[in-house]
Amino acid sequence: MYHIETPYDLEYAAKVMAGEQSTGTFIAVPGETEELKDQFAAKVVSIEKLGEVPSPTLPGSKPPGGSNKSTSYNRGKVVLSFPLHNFGPSIPNLLATVAGNLYELREFSGLRLMDLELPNAFMEKYPGPKFGIEGTRKLANVYNRPLIGTIVKPSIGLTPDDLRIVVRDLAMAGIDFIKDDELNANPPYAPLKDRVKAAMEEIERVADKTGKKVMYAFNITDDIDQLERNHETVVKAGGNCVMLGMEFTAYQKLCRLAGVDHLHCNAIDSKFYESNESVIQSAKDCLTPMFGGYTVMPVLSSGQWAGTAQDSYASMETIDVMHLAGGGILGHPSGLEAGVKSMIQGWEAAVSGVPINEYAKTHTELKQAIEKFGK
Repeated sequence: MYHIETPYDLEYAAKVMAGEQSTGTFIAVPGETEELKDQFAAKVVSIEKLGEVPSPTLPGSKPPGGSNKSTSYNRGKVVLSFPLHNFGPSIPNLLATVAGNLYELREFSGLRLMDLELPNAFMEKYPGPKFGIEGTRKLANVYNRPLIGTIVKPSIGLTPDDLRIVVRDLAMAGIDFIKDDELNANPPYAPLKDRVKAAMEEIERVADKTGKKVMYAFNITDDIDQLERNHETVVKAGGNCVMLGMEFTAYQKLCRLAGVDHLHCNAIDSKFYESNESVIQSAKDCLTPMFGGYTVMPVLSSGQWAGTAQDSYASMETIDVMHLAGGGILGHPSGLEAGVKSMIQGWEAAVSGVPINEYAKTHTELKQAIEKFGK
């Protein structure tokens, strides 16, 4: 299902989409028989008009007749159906079909893939998340609350020895989850293999003392061959989590098929442009079963602190989330341990239905967080 914006009639635009991504091109060609089209052409299932706008959202579209004169732009919701035998149960080939050349067609000033409905053939080929929510909780040994985590800060610039100190302090503070920033992959000043060694040595050392092994998501993003080698580096060092870059409603389904266990959804009242409504929907999408299962754990992050737990829980009504705070933990006035405690206390207040300011009266770390980060 797509949302589109076009200077053309919606019916015409939908036919262009269907033709471009199946049997059609800009002109009839030999071999494009009616029999072939009956078997392989994409079908327009439905079209719903959503309104008109006086100007295009994005430049580059070509109005009918090639005119540059003022025209209105139609917005609509289009559902297309593609024959499975065009591409088979293959994620790369599926993406080439549903999200390929469409974005470059000059008939459109806006086009967005909103959702996918997949046949059971994909379930039969792709096993889905190996760990998911239940497995993640088991690895972290956290069952009755959200997992509390953080992102290593500064995002870049720390040497492996610097990272070692940060990880040690966070692990001793009782954090559940730590992740690399997406900017930090395999830089020359801090190669991934050296960061993995430093972080895992500290994680194992703290686990021997406390019995709690922190989950660390190392950023292994790279070309495919190096990515696989990076994964093996983490596994051999005793790691149990890695991270890759990806996007959402439609894309999270593909991620699930590919076996992703956690998906970043942004967060309530974050520092980014995405609306709270969109964030909430993304988290709910992750928790909505696909093929009767395949649920993944939503990761909430960006501008978070203990006080954002209340709205997060009120809107999502679940504790099956990872709630990550960078500055909200690392910048707590009483240090890392107090930052972790404040996050847990924020969720305790949210789940129990106690107003955060009331709960803070008997919880010092939460009170300090409110004084530091509250608006």
